[in-house]
Amino acid sequence: SGSTERNGANINAILHKTGAGTLELGTANDFATLSIDEGSVQLNEKNSVMNGPAKIIFNGSDVKLHDANDSYSYSKNSINYEVSEGSTGFLYLDSRCDYSGKLTGKGTLHVIATWVRNYLKGDWSQFEGTLVAHTEKWDKNNDPVFSWENNYGLPKATLNIPSGITFTAGSRNITLGNLTGSGTLATSGTVTIGSLNEDITYTGTFSGTKVIKTGTGSWTFTRPVSGVSSYTFKGGDIQLNSTNSTPIFGSTLATVETEAVLKGTGTVAALAFQNGGTLMPGSYTSSRRYGAIVSTGTVSLYAGSKLYLAVYNKNNNNTSRSYLTIGGDLKLNGDIYVELGSSYTPAAGDEIIFWTVAKEVTGNPVLHLPELPAGLYWDATNLLTKEGKLRITDQPTGINAIEADQLNDGNFYTLDGVRIDKPTKKGIYIHNGKKVLVK
Repeated sequence: SGSTERNGANINAILHKTGAGTLELGTANDFATLSIDEGSVQLNEKNSVMNGPAKIIFNGSDVKLHDANDSYSYSKNSINYEVSEGSTGFLYLDSRCDYSGKLTGKGTLHVIATWVRNYLKGDWSQFEGTLVAHTEKWDKNNDPVFSWENNYGLPKATLNIPSGITFTAGSRNITLGNLTGSGTLATSGTVTIGSLNEDITYTGTFSGTKVIKTGTGSWTFTRPVSGVSSYTFKGGDIQLNSTNSTPIFGSTLATVETEAVLKGTGTVAALAFQNGGTLMPGSYTSSRRYGAIVSTGTVSLYAGSKLYLAVYNKNNNNTSRSYLTIGGDLKLNGDIYVELGSSYTPAAGDEIIFWTVAKEVTGNPVLHLPELPAGLYWDATNLLTKEGKLRITDQPTGINAIEADQLNDGNFYTLDGVRIDKPTKKGIYIHNGKKVLVK
């Protein structure tokens, strides 16, 4: 059933489809807008053009729009679509058709590709809802393909690719507000995800894709992901929670920069931390941040990056500290922060191993060491070695273990190596590589 609302001339007329049945439209429509409030609508084509109003609104729960499906014609469809907030629509594509219309709204739209030549070429960049990609086999001789044939992307929307579905985009670059599902996103271009600042829950695969993560949302990896040629993380928490010995990011380099934090436990290949990037090994699901990030390649921390390490006791096992195991080189030129757990009571002679490195350790990091109980000092003599070790001593010589050029940076340091902005107590400090007395 349906009802017609008219606002002056036919060009402004709105047709409302109500009731659970199906409304089939002919090829001589003169109204401007169709609102599917209930049930289904079937369109037809004329002269290889999908015949319908200029705009169709999905304005109900599980409302459906079926385009004419004719594999013997190659049609065009310039209809604009809108999905009302709170509504769920289903759009069944013509098997051979170019779709050039726009998509707007804030609801959920399920788009069903039925054959190999239904091409989505329109500007859907202003859509703010969720797009769910589907395929449904219409021809027994050909598997359908979900073909994304535009460069507009979905920067304000969430793309959901269910299990078993491949979202095919050739070599296009795509910007997504968020990505969910467990299917395959196939493009050899760059996919930028995260502009909605929501947590990413995608557990599917890619296909030769360069992935960039932006925004403040987190992305949790619990198993290796295939098909990514490079990762760049520019924001939010990148959470590793895997016991699999296969590198989570494959053999590719993962770059962490800007305001991104790589945390957790798991195996990776090579890592590079640029200015603003943070490495925080250890479980993020526990109040005690212990455990290791294992790298099969080189880990590089450049100037402006940060490495946070935690200690809970002196036993140097998996639950006593957070640490790194590196199969390549370790290049340290950022800031290293050491934190002591509340249950740890430091004592002279304690030695904490923060990393083991197969090849070389190089660099000139800035150390930020916590204050120790009176009479105890840090000794960093063996920190920048393959077995990176901090030792606690009762001799006030710990600062001498740190190279002078590491301390010649304009900052003040206590004798046990803690950097401070400005002395607030009397005593001896290190300033620009020299001991100074503050009275």
